[in-house]
Amino acid sequence: AIALGLAWLLCAVPTPARSAPLEVIAPSGRPQITIDVALDPEARTLTGSMRIELVVDPADPTTEALFFLYPEHLAIEPTLDDILFERVFPRRFDPASIEILGAGVGVGAHREAVTVQRLEHAVPLLAVPLPEDAEPGQPLSVELSFRTTLPRRYGTFGAIRRTLTTSGGWHPLPVARTEGGWSTDGAPARADYRVRLTAPDDQFVVLGDAVAPALNRGPAIAANAFVPDAFPGPAIGPSSDGLRTIGWEGLNRRWVALCARPAARQHNIPLADGSTLTWVGRPLTRGQLRWLRATADATRQTLVGLGVEPRNEGILVVEAPLRRRLVELGDGVLFVSDRFLEVDRLFWRYHDVHFARALMATDLESAIVAREDPSLADPVLDGVSWELVGDYLNQRWRNHVSLRGLLQRFSFFPQVETLLETPAFPFADQIFDNPW
Repeated sequence: AIALGLAWLLCAVPTPARSAPLEVIAPSGRPQITIDVALDPEARTLTGSMRIELVVDPADPTTEALFFLYPEHLAIEPTLDDILFERVFPRRFDPASIEILGAGVGVGAHREAVTVQRLEHAVPLLAVPLPEDAEPGQPLSVELSFRTTLPRRYGTFGAIRRTLTTSGGWHPLPVARTEGGWSTDGAPARADYRVRLTAPDDQFVVLGDAVAPALNRGPAIAANAFVPDAFPGPAIGPSSDGLRTIGWEGLNRRWVALCARPAARQHNIPLADGSTLTWVGRPLTRGQLRWLRATADATRQTLVGLGVEPRNEGILVVEAPLRRRLVELGDGVLFVSDRFLEVDRLFWRYHDVHFARALMATDLESAIVAREDPSLADPVLDGVSWELVGDYLNQRWRNHVSLRGLLQRFSFFPQVETLLETPAFPFADQIFDNPW
């Protein structure tokens, strides 16, 4: 019931009987979302519209539909110390924003503009009023026009040196419905997406889980083999006035990952089970390719040994300007720091743990989402995947030695004891002269 509740777009607040209840029009029971958006890398904006198809349902009344406005969450300056601040903002605080340019609700063939309301919440919400006179079984559609401005910010939501990364809600995201009401403290509702993106043809674009290289630097289309059969991969239209159109469709997604950059290299790495790990970023050496392949193979062997069947889809890994973490989970995508492979080879195995943990979380996500309350799914996934790191180390590095455990044997030296008590920071070599 919780899994089905994730996908329902209903309302938690009791309302008069004449109100218009909602149910999703879709054989899958998930919201159907269509997005048409234009990307401007120079202005750091995404401007377009989205439409969600609904139907009036007599079982449960509601007067409004709720959406997360994730960019507004990043419009408020966070409280960070000096060390963390420079790992979020390159110079100074720069806010994100999302402007709702218009809203409308369609009842059958009729459509009329409506006035939306913004609600204060941990992640700000948008409330869209629904018509009160809609008949049960009548189709509805909610349409929102928006403009999102990405901040100058490290991480998976921002723009750094003409590299734009958005892993999260660059458009309004539908709030999931559970038996207890709106899940405003959980992940967005899973939906089936259809996206059409207009972008400069000199941009290397990752949209969802498919890759579209720049037209003047690579083939016209390079779709990953693991795009679901129901959707044939990115459809790239002809270039016109320096622009091209990229289409993508994805099932059962929380949001649409997007990364656009002036240049990148794509490596398709075959894995032992017949799937593919696709790398998008800087060119890799043979040693780095072998290392990524070995890590991915070992994580899948670890899960199989524990009785967990990995996904039969491939893995998409995108290099991004991360600073606070080495690896970030997207939706169908893994983002790794642009400094992930800059470490000396001696230290690869310590970075390897973060990458392996993210790979295992990707394979475990669907099983955990189906069993957990939406508000608990993410922390449970985080905890379970880290718990399996020990099993992975025994698979990948049978004779591995924990650096901290090794140093603890010499904690009777004052210098070592001081080192063990030092707080751990990501990319510590940028803070301390000695990276150990």
